[in-house]
Amino acid sequence: MRSVVQALKEAFAPEPFVPFTLKLASGQDAHFPHSEALLVPPHLRSVALWEDGGFRAIDLLLVEELRLGRERKPQRRAG
Repeated sequence: MRSVVQALKEAFAPEPFVPFTLKLASGQDAHFPHSEALLVPPHLRSVALWEDGGFRAIDLLLVEELRLGRERKPQRRAG
């Protein structure tokens, strides 16, 4: 099984950038819609996501899954 760090390195590389979402151990998702929302320090133990006018630090040890592609919005039920 490849590591989260290796999967992230692969997710950062494509041109053009492909949006991705990190599923965290807390059950929360961190969606990276474009490369400008992402800050990656050299040690790659954590990343930062720019959202709502500030940075959100994400410890990579708490990442359970990386999903490539656009964030899916919940569908409304008719009725």
